[in-house]
Amino acid sequence: TALIFFATYMGMLFISGANLFYFFGILAVTVGGFFTAVKTGLIKQYQLDRILVFLKPEIEKQGIGYNLFQSKLAIGSGGLWGKGLFLGKQTNLSYVPEHHTDFIFSVIGEEVGFFGAVLVIAVIAIIIWRCFHIALRAGNNFGKLIAAGIGFIILTQSVINIGMTIGIMPVIGIPLPFVSYGGSNLLAIFLGVALVENVYLRRELRTDYEI
Repeated sequence: TALIFFATYMGMLFISGANLFYFFGILAVTVGGFFTAVKTGLIKQYQLDRILVFLKPEIEKQGIGYNLFQSKLAIGSGGLWGKGLFLGKQTNLSYVPEHHTDFIFSVIGEEVGFFGAVLVIAVIAIIIWRCFHIALRAGNNFGKLIAAGIGFIILTQSVINIGMTIGIMPVIGIPLPFVSYGGSNLLAIFLGVALVENVYLRRELRTDYEI
């Protein structure tokens, strides 16, 4: 969650036209804070293990690397077209843990294959593009930052979730927007999209008023 807030904050700074000095300053503080947290024990061993598995995914396939190994196995076994809906052995037999939330993309990869996974990514990408498109056309800076912020939240969550299921990001337990099983994240994402829609509608009203 902190990583999502960090990426969103950096993105909103970029959209607002902030000086590059702020980017480097925040990055330096973040990196320094991470190493301080490791030294002082604020970051627990299981969290460090996730980073270790990301750097060396071949280690302990039955231990700390189990989740990633099973996820990649499920996605790879789906091939181009997948095994069919609800026919994925890795996911239905619960070899892939948390396959309804954090590892939902593993289910997609196994059951509908490469083309189905690309379709899901494309739909999410269109939503993200619309958020940024609306941000650029917003009637004021406040609306622009709202729409861009929601776009960065969805983008960051999607990249982290999909990335961790295929081994290019650490496994950190982030749900996939619009796809993972319910809960507070799904509610927050839909509220965010509602805010973006509101920014778009207010832009329309402002344009009509000016005309």
